[in-house]
Amino acid sequence: MGWPPPSARLGTLAAAALLLHLLFVVSLPTKWLHPLFVEAVEGHGQASDFFGIYQAGENLANGFSIYDSDDYRNEAPRVVPFFYFYRYLPPTAYGAALAAVILPPWPAYWIWVALNEILMGLLVLSVLRDGRWPAARRWIIASVWLAFTPFHIEQIMGQFSLTMAAFLWVLWRCEREDDQERGLPRRRFDPVLAAWVASLSLKSFSAPMALPYLRDGKRRRVLFGGLLTVLLSLPYFVWRPGDIWEFLRLNLSPFGPRILKGSLGFQTLLRDLLSRTGIGSPEATLEILGRSVSWSRLAMAAAALGILLLALRGTWMNRSCRDASRRRAVDLLIWTGAFFLMFKSVWEYHYVMMLPAATAAYLTSGSRTVLAAAVLLALPTLYAAAPVLAGVPSSADLSLWPGWLRGLHFSTKPLPALALFLWGCREAGRLPTGGLGRPRPPRG
Repeated sequence: MGWPPPSARLGTLAAAALLLHLLFVVSLPTKWLHPLFVEAVEGHGQASDFFGIYQAGENLANGFSIYDSDDYRNEAPRVVPFFYFYRYLPPTAYGAALAAVILPPWPAYWIWVALNEILMGLLVLSVLRDGRWPAARRWIIASVWLAFTPFHIEQIMGQFSLTMAAFLWVLWRCEREDDQERGLPRRRFDPVLAAWVASLSLKSFSAPMALPYLRDGKRRRVLFGGLLTVLLSLPYFVWRPGDIWEFLRLNLSPFGPRILKGSLGFQTLLRDLLSRTGIGSPEATLEILGRSVSWSRLAMAAAALGILLLALRGTWMNRSCRDASRRRAVDLLIWTGAFFLMFKSVWEYHYVMMLPAATAAYLTSGSRTVLAAAVLLALPTLYAAAPVLAGVPSSADLSLWPGWLRGLHFSTKPLPALALFLWGCREAGRLPTGGLGRPRPPRG
């Protein structure tokens, strides 16, 4: 494990990124940077995502549904000033219940913020100390982590995206195949299995990683991962079986209800573009099996199907790469990217979860395309620039924003994510095969 000092230029870059990160920290109590973020200005309030999880823990500790909200049951006493509804599997609420018993809401939030800062520092150090890759790449991508503006709104809202990012980082960083290639003994404890189960229990979108694991013959990992995840959630759903339908409703309905400024997924971008065409009007429908289906939803479903087929093709094409680190980096990039391009509810702070995949791809390839996309994801949206660019208040109703500004605003995150996904799908067919066919040189 090496950690060589950076060159003067890279040292300046890292110092600037660190100073910006310190500004993030100072801005949490002072709110200096809040105007840059839609949810910080127009959401329920600081810590509202954390309070949703805290409230779920309080509900669990007192015998109420963890999914209790204004739209479901609405029977649990509120112990937080405001919150967003809980939509995760039960294990997250188990930990939140412990926190709710020990700490009041606001102290619990600030402790969570501090823990996130420690976790960010550990992840950055892990990147810098991974001596398998050129030092310049490590310093550059570590600087991107420190200056990643979605992390600041993550901290404002009290989200858990960085925790998920840490689990995804372990999926790549601790893959045991690297040890086997170096002739080291097989470890009894599989950190990748532990991290995968934790990620499945927290946000679940890492479930498609089962496909590359099965492709590579890791059937025991898939079997035990799925079984352990089910067992962790089973006690709660046995206790409250009706809640499983609410969980499925919250997470598996394919389309969001409407276009929101803070929703920055690929689906929102498509819906916004289609809304300004004849296809996107509510009257533009098609009769299928006696049901009226909107053309806009058909278009989004077709886009999702195309993304899924590309991801499956890329996963299959990636089977021949003998370099475990590069193969896993592409697998992670493809399926993390597929989630961001297909899921209905993607918010700005969620893009923190793109960092592990983008980092793994950049470290293993040195691709400027990957780095450019990661830098674009690190930048703020155009929300705060609306008065300067278009002469409309940032907080004005979305219908008052000109169409070109809406298009640019909703493109700031999903287009770099799309670029990363397509790069991963393309790279899957170019990775060196190590004797399985003709080697293909990697290209950025």
